[in-house]
Amino acid sequence: MLKISLSGLPGAGVNALLTETRKILGLKSRVEIVEPVRLKNPYDNSSYSGFISCFFDISTQINEESAKSVTNPDLLVSNRSILDHWVFWNREMRNKTRTPQLNEKHELIQHMVSYWMPSYDRFFLLRLDLRMLKQRLGPAASSEYSNEDLIELEEVYQEIIKSMGVEVVEIWNNGSIDETAQKMISALGDTLPRG
Repeated sequence: MLKISLSGLPGAGVNALLTETRKILGLKSRVEIVEPVRLKNPYDNSSYSGFISCFFDISTQINEESAKSVTNPDLLVSNRSILDHWVFWNREMRNKTRTPQLNEKHELIQHMVSYWMPSYDRFFLLRLDLRMLKQRLGPAASSEYSNEDLIELEEVYQEIIKSMGVEVVEIWNNGSIDETAQKMISALGDTLPRG
C-alpha cells in the first residue's frame, strides 16, 4: 500500500485534483480516499476550544486512515492529513501567550504528529498563486480566510515542512485540473502500485 498526503491552502483545488486523480488512478489501482476530517469536527476553533478541536482532528485523522487501510488498498490518499492539522495548530499557536498548560498541550499534539507523520509514503502540496486562490474561494470561504490569513498559512506550511525535514512534492495548479492531475501522477512515477 502506498499512503499519500495531499495538502494545500483552502481553495487551492485539492478536492478537484483528488476527484480527477482518483478517476485516472482507479483504472489500474485500488484507491481509498480519507475525506477531510474537519467536516466532522463538532468544535469551533475559538481560543477556548482550539486544543480540543485540534486533538479531535488529529485523533480522527489517525482513526480514519487506520480504518481505510484495513482493506489494504493499492493507494490510500488523505485529502488533508496530519501535516495540515499541525500547520493549523502552529498557526493558532503564533497568536497565543505560552503558558505551562498550553506548552503541555502543544507537546502532546507534537508527539502525536511526530508519531504519525512517518506513516505517509509521499507528501504532495498543491500550490496556487495567492491572487488566483482568493478568486477561487467562494463567498463563504472568502469571508473566513482573508488575504493575510492565506499568506500566514502559506508561511506556516513552508516553516513546518522545513523544520520537520519533510520531503514534499509541490504541484502548481496553474493550468487545467487534467494537467495538474497528470503532474501528480507523473510525480508518483514508478512508485505506483498495480492492482
